[in-house]
Amino acid sequence: MWTKDSIRAKLASDNVMVERSLLVLYNLQTTHERVVVGTTDRNNIGFNSPDAKFLSRAAVWVQKGITKQIPEGQRLSGEYRDRIRSRLLKYAGQLAIQANAGTKAPR
Repeated sequence: MWTKDSIRAKLASDNVMVERSLLVLYNLQTTHERVVVGTTDRNNIGFNSPDAKFLSRAAVWVQKGITKQIPEGQRLSGEYRDRIRSRLLKYAGQLAIQANAGTKAPR
């Protein structure tokens, strides 16, 4: 059973978890939100408004890395990955719900 704390701990130490979590949250965005690269619905699902643009673009970057067959955990690097990691920590509750429901990031 995943908890907010266990999600935060895993995010803090695991680059693969950062990429997978980013994609899980991105896929919770509505189709319209993905198209406009923002948050338009107040549904408490996916990214919040301040993070939507940055994290959506990062998710698209990770998806491109998948198609280029860049190994998991290596699609984001350095300070960019650290900025994403720090923003994802606030979504630990949503991520725990998804993890406990068996939701997987697309490959």
